Amino acid sequence: DGDLFLGGDHSISYETFSNNKCEGLLVFDAHPDVYQEFKTATHLDWLKFLIDEGKVKASNVMLVGIRSFHRKEIDYLKGKNIKFITMKQIYESGVSEVCESIMEFVSKLNSLYLSIDIDVLDPAYAPGVGYIEPGGLTSRELIYFVQRFKKLKNLKKVDIVEINVDKDVNNMTSKLAAKIIYELT
Repeated sequence: DGDLFLGGDHSISYETFSNNKCEGLLVFDAHPDVYQEFKTATHLDWLKFLIDEGKVKASNVMLVGIRSFHRKEIDYLKGKNIKFITMKQIYESGVSEVCESIMEFVSKLNSLYLSIDIDVLDPAYAPGVGYIEPGGLTSRELIYFVQRFKKLKNLKKVDIVEINVDKDVNNMTSKLAAKIIYELT
């Protein structure tokens, strides 16, 4: 039913979300992307721009899988009461329990935009990314989440970003992105 966007860096999510109004935003990413350095949205701060410009309510945003961040990013998330789940929390609580809490959160939204930065995965499963961050999700874990989200009636838009074919090994990252797309269709 919904649209799928494939992009380079995560800054495309700023435009695609802005142009495809959805009530809520669920982001899978190793980084919070709220570290503002420039006057226009980049891959470092696209989410901060969406929130600060009022294009999405902070209370309707959830970040999943973050594990590399600056202290000021965590302060921003906490200050705006943005829900976030770190990889440490996923490890401690388990994928199934975390998925249930995500499903509870997104079920309250009329329309949902799902953004998947492929670096949410451990580089052992997805080496073709711009910023390798060890300790991420396995490919099976991300596919589990995607299979659950596909059943959501309010899932309207999806993007998959940050695949860098020049850094990929044996097309592992590209093939995994293709598998995620297949699971969504």
